[in-house]
Amino acid sequence: TILPLDNEQLQPTSRSCAIALPDDRILLHNHRCLDYVLIFDVKEIKWEKKRVTGTPPSSRGLHACVILPDNKKIVLFGGAAQNGLMSNEVFVLDTTTWEWTKPTLCSDSSEDEDAVPSPRASPCFIALDDNTCFLYGG
Repeated sequence: TILPLDNEQLQPTSRSCAIALPDDRILLHNHRCLDYVLIFDVKEIKWEKKRVTGTPPSSRGLHACVILPDNKKIVLFGGAAQNGLMSNEVFVLDTTTWEWTKPTLCSDSSEDEDAVPSPRASPCFIALDDNTCFLYGG
């Protein structure tokens, strides 16, 4: 579903995530994106709102996003709410269905079964493969 844009979504924004999609489009997620993401079509030079479903991230900035090598899933980690509280939540956006899911975090550490990344903002975040992401700093 494509939704109309108003000037509010096109104003400069900071603390956003941008991901290059494989089809000459760019996905932008910012603190205003609750039931949609912004998509920029590089060929047509135009913005659109793309409706999303599922369990979306709450309003946040300073989060990190990465597209998995399958080019179908985007993983979003952490960030900070407008009140400054940082998060360690993870959300996955399937770009074939445009549905957000919130996976359960777990650790493969034998020392601490409950260890997960601590809440943080602006970390470095890369995908190593379709099942593994590397998070550092923040």
